[in-house]
Amino acid sequence: DITVDGKPVLQEFPSTFHLGTFGTITYGSEGRLVDKATDDWPKKIVHMHLPLGVHLTVLRWSNYVDLRLVMQRQPDQDGSCGNFDSDPVNDSTEAIFKRVGARVPDKELLFSHSAKVVLSDVEEKLLQLC
Repeated sequence: DITVDGKPVLQEFPSTFHLGTFGTITYGSEGRLVDKATDDWPKKIVHMHLPLGVHLTVLRWSNYVDLRLVMQRQPDQDGSCGNFDSDPVNDSTEAIFKRVGARVPDKELLFSHSAKVVLSDVEEKLLQLC
């Protein structure tokens, strides 16, 4: 289910939901894939067009999601992908954790709930190798 503030939206395929003057969310099969290996599967893609040129694309598959976030640099921007200063040396996991910590504060979360992820033994081993 796709919800906004706990209420179901985008229940038809394809469909569009307007967030007032804040932005638009669309759900359909059009969009560039993150992984070309998934090109043969039916596509269920959510596009979020938000203020300040922020575009979030969520590609929904039966067993996982792919995300693409495109945005312009924002003042004091920092996070899991780095700080947008074109210096990869300070974008290591350790450097990011020192600057912003390991978790996003609850008040800054884009998604307000979480789901428990259960991994197989093979997936656990692969995760440990990362």
